[in-house]
Amino acid sequence: MATPVLTDAEHFDFTTLAGERLDLYGALLSWSDDIKTGVVEKLIVKRAGAIHQTVGAPPRRMDCQCVLVGSDVRTQFNRIADAIVAEPEGLLTHPRFGARRAVCESIASSESPGDAIDVINFTLRFSETGLRDPPKPAPSAQASVARTQGNAAATASASSSAAIAAKGQEVADRSAGFLVAMQNAEAGLGSLLDVDASLSSLAISVGDLDTLGAPKAARTAAMLSLAYALKARNRFAEGRPPLIRYQIKSIASLGALCQSLYGSRGRDEKAAILRLNRIARPFALSTGTTLLLTDPSFKVVSTT
Repeated sequence: MATPVLTDAEHFDFTTLAGERLDLYGALLSWSDDIKTGVVEKLIVKRAGAIHQTVGAPPRRMDCQCVLVGSDVRTQFNRIADAIVAEPEGLLTHPRFGARRAVCESIASSESPGDAIDVINFTLRFSETGLRDPPKPAPSAQASVARTQGNAAATASASSSAAIAAKGQEVADRSAGFLVAMQNAEAGLGSLLDVDASLSSLAISVGDLDTLGAPKAARTAAMLSLAYALKARNRFAEGRPPLIRYQIKSIASLGALCQSLYGSRGRDEKAAILRLNRIARPFALSTGTTLLLTDPSFKVVSTT
């Protein structure tokens, strides 16, 4: 390896997808990084100022300034250029960011024989490649949205009958209780069973509000509250069977339904469904009834 030009950089190399490794550490002079946040500016006609919106961060771009010195600089440079042109994508080890999937967008070189013989200066422009998924919201963040929608359901129910107004407030209270249960579970002060119990209570209140004929705005907000609570629960329980809302398509007993959906797991799932739902007649579930239950498509792996 050549004597490094920089002393404050430990690694700099690029391995193409073709397997060609280019050790560029000894040639590196400096580098510059262009890291954009993905904020775009929107101007409004006849209005001073602007609105800014985040649309997703574009890939980082990295310009690496290098120099080759010696009688074989042309051979060295041609090897680098030929390898990158043949396969510009690969794994870049950046002196600060470490390993990154990247493509080399360009190679810009210059020589000044009148000033220095056997010296080639060149710049490699790299760009990160591949899509990065946005971070998933924390369960408590989704539970907070559930509470907000629960409060909206109470507000939209307030001017209705006393029964509807009371049930709307119950949705708000139970969505707030769900948020507390989720926060406790995240902090290790509660369990998934506590979260499920709170979710079940919220689902019952939301169903009651719908049955009472609450205004559409109240019913919509209540359903959104339950939907976000369900998302929060499944996010918290990631890797374990998710819960879904399942609507009964024809009259059936709970036992028959569980056998149909889960097969040999039917008995265990029946107990879970009874715990999660308020079921007055498990031997004759009415068409259109909506239940909280484990997603039947989730594959349970046996350890025996």
